Amino acid sequence: MLQSTYKHMIDRMGRDMIAKQIESNDKLDSFKSKLGIMEEETEKNRSAKQEKTQNHKQMRDQIKQIALDYRQRQERHNSLEKSIANKTEAISRRAIRVKN
Repeated sequence: MLQSTYKHMIDRMGRDMIAKQIESNDKLDSFKSKLGIMEEETEKNRSAKQEKTQNHKQMRDQIKQIALDYRQRQERHNSLEKSIANKTEAISRRAIRVKN
C-alpha cells in the first residue's frame, strides 16, 4: 500500500507540474502579448507628443515670422512717411526761396 500511495503521489505531482508549466506558458504568452501592446501604445504616445511639440514649434516660428514681417512693414511705412515729410518740407522751402 505504501508503494501505491507513493506512486499515486508521484503521478499526481507530475500532473500538477505539467498543469503549472502549461499555466506558466499561458501567462508568459499573455505577458509577451501585453508587453507588445504596451510598446505599441508607448510608441503611439511618443509619436503624438513629438508631433504636438513639432506643431507647437512651427506655430511659434510662424508667429515670430509674422511679428518680424509686421515690424519690417512698420519700419518701411515710417521710413516712407519721413521721406514724404522731408520732400514736402524741401519743396516748401524751395517755394519760399523762389518767392524771395
